Amino acid sequence: MTRTTLLTAGILRIKTRRLFSSQESSLPREFAVMKQHQLVSLLRDPSLQIGRDFIVVDVRDPDQFAKYHVRGALNVSEGTLVGADPWEAVEILRLEALRHREQSLEMPGNRTRSSTTQQQRAQTATAEAEANAEPWPSPLPPVLVFHCNLSLIRGPKSATHILQGLHEHEQKRASLRHEGLDDAEIRDKYGIAADVVRSVNLLEGGSKAWLRVFGPGGEATEDTTDLIVLQDS
Repeated sequence: MTRTTLLTAGILRIKTRRLFSSQESSLPREFAVMKQHQLVSLLRDPSLQIGRDFIVVDVRDPDQFAKYHVRGALNVSEGTLVGADPWEAVEILRLEALRHREQSLEMPGNRTRSSTTQQQRAQTATAEAEANAEPWPSPLPPVLVFHCNLSLIRGPKSATHILQGLHEHEQKRASLRHEGLDDAEIRDKYGIAADVVRSVNLLEGGSKAWLRVFGPGGEATEDTTDLIVLQDS
C-alpha cells in the first residue's frame, strides 16, 4: 500500500473512531484493509454465497465498472452513497444489494471455468429466498468490501459513510429494544433491518491492482477468469 493510501485511510479511520469511540457496538469502529488474496478466498470458497455472506461494492462510475470489475461485484457509485445522508446511504446499499442478489451471478457471454458452480449457487439462492420469503428490509451480509480505482479516495469515503449509517441504525434499534420491541417489530413498524455486518473492508489497491494481477497477461499464473469480468469477455 502506498504512503498516500495509508495517509488517506488513516485520516478516515481517525474520523470514524472519533464518531464511535464513546459508543458500545458490535460493529467495527473503522474499516479494515483487505488483501487481494483474502478476497480471492471469499470468492472461491464453495461454502460462501455472494450477497448472503459478503458483497463487493465497486463505487466507481458505471462506465468504469463496465470496462472491467471484480466478478460478482455490485456497482453503486460513490456519488450515490456519499451524496445521501449516512442513514439513507445504508438503505440505498441494502436495496441495491437485494436486487443484485436476486440476479443471476452469470451474465450471458461471460465465460468462466466455474460457471456451473456459480449457476448452482444462484439457483440455490433463489430457492432459499422463495422458501424463506424474507420480508423487506432484508439485512446486509456480514462482510462488506468496498473499492474504487485505487482505493484512495472514493472507496475509503464510501466505507466510512456506510459505517456511520450502520452505527446510526444500530443506535436506533438499541433504543427501540430498550422500549421492549423485538427485531421483527422494529423491522415491520420502523423499517429497520437487524443487520449482521461484522466487517467493513477496503480492497487494497482497488480495481486497478485487481486488473493488473488477474487481467489478461496479469501477474497471476493460474486461470483467473472466475475473478474478473472484462468488457469484451
